[in-house]
Amino acid sequence: MIKTYFLVHRRADLSRMQFVQHWRDIHGPLSRTSPSLRRHALKYAQNHLIWTETPRAASLDGIAELWTESPESFVRSSQNPDHQAVTRDGENFLDRTRSRVVSVEPGGVVSETAPIKFLAFHKRREDCNAAAFLELWRSLEAGLVAGVRDGALRGFQSNTPAAAETLLGMQFAYDGLDEIWFNDLAQAAAFLRGPLRAERVSALKPLLEEADAVEATVQEIVCL
Repeated sequence: MIKTYFLVHRRADLSRMQFVQHWRDIHGPLSRTSPSLRRHALKYAQNHLIWTETPRAASLDGIAELWTESPESFVRSSQNPDHQAVTRDGENFLDRTRSRVVSVEPGGVVSETAPIKFLAFHKRREDCNAAAFLELWRSLEAGLVAGVRDGALRGFQSNTPAAAETLLGMQFAYDGLDEIWFNDLAQAAAFLRGPLRAERVSALKPLLEEADAVEATVQEIVCL
């Protein structure tokens, strides 16, 4: 399975509220009318920002999420002529020149998902070996497993870059994506300010390009 994330920006002439209203109330329902999206997509969701933890995340207006069986299914779901009404509607509220796309393959552990989640897109420094980054990142999963077991987290999943970046036209790549789910905002706040996240930040910081980091707590709205 492939999970594709769209890190989106609003048009300069729209307020954040105008963007959110159009994305949620017009674009979301319109997406459900696309035959190709219903045929080829496993899930389409909008992630609306609640809190942002990095400057790049703060500059975003939202994160869309599309699940498909394969990169080919992604292309078929988005480029079919019967999807063009959805594509054209994007011009009404999106600044596509600033938006970015990243595709990942899910892995790790999932206990339970929930509408409130924390997304952390990690990009390693150029002088950091990919294998070394993945080894350290994976070693930190034990803390998250313990968090789920102890009830501090609802669930989590570690996602690695998809192999088909060229096919999907990636504009820049990330080396890992953490998804962490919470029962509510209070549980999310406790994680963000607690020792579990502090340990992960401290361990990963020497390996990461901080300027490219995207970390945000979001509310997921499932559209399809």
